[in-house]
Amino acid sequence: MRNIAAMIALIFIAALALAGCNESEKSYASILIYEDREYIGKHVVSKEKYQNIEEVGVVLSKTEADELPEDDFSSNEMKIGTKIYKETERHDTLLLEYDIEQYKVFEVQN
Repeated sequence: MRNIAAMIALIFIAALALAGCNESEKSYASILIYEDREYIGKHVVSKEKYQNIEEVGVVLSKTEADELPEDDFSSNEMKIGTKIYKETERHDTLLLEYDIEQYKVFEVQN
């Protein structure tokens, strides 16, 4: 009888552990479309790091996180109205205003 109770308890614990593995939230890449090119969000940096930038527009539309944006100035993460900047020396990097002190760096997808 003890063996049966122990086996049932073990099966119950194993089932709970396996069920817990399937409940993780999905994460998606942060994407921005600019001039028909796909840019991927990489990291957040201090605004002090970038001095030679120019504003090129704002995010005009936002899709769901699990949807791929298709139109220029659309993103699946950044809010509508978020300012978009580009470096004057590099054309493969965009900076999106993340907060008052930081940019989120987006790099062109190869």
